[in-house]
Amino acid sequence: MAWVAAAMFGVAVIYFAIHYPGFRKVVLWCLAGIVALGAVGGAYAYWDSVRQAKRTAYAKTLINERDVDFYDLTMGSNGLGGHTVKGTVRNRSSHILRSFKLRIIVQDCPAGKCETIGENELWETYINVPPGQVRAFDTYVSFYNMPAPKAQRWNYGVMELEAKLD
Repeated sequence: MAWVAAAMFGVAVIYFAIHYPGFRKVVLWCLAGIVALGAVGGAYAYWDSVRQAKRTAYAKTLINERDVDFYDLTMGSNGLGGHTVKGTVRNRSSHILRSFKLRIIVQDCPAGKCETIGENELWETYINVPPGQVRAFDTYVSFYNMPAPKAQRWNYGVMELEAKLD
């Protein structure tokens, strides 16, 4: 029902703009103001996204991989076709560890010959570990089209560490 009222309002504005030059000037100034506000809003949104991207890139340089320890990592099936990775992370840096991302590689090693059968990145895990502290984590990873292993081995690599800036 609101669209009917909006359509009627639009028709009335067009009618008065055609028949009354003073009203036409007001409508044009209002449209110019709306366009200007849209341009300023768009410029601010662009500037803010660039600023945030720079902050995130900077935050990813503050914590070195050797200042973070992952231990007691286990990987198990979650019963839904995916896997859960659980473990503990220790932050030995001078910054709060906001998040991390790991790459998990699954291998099948029957008779000592290993072949990679699954590889994927963990979703970014938000954890907030203050300097000198330890936190447990539990996260999800999926391996698409992974065959059933006979003798499974898995390992991980640190892909990304992000410090908290605020």
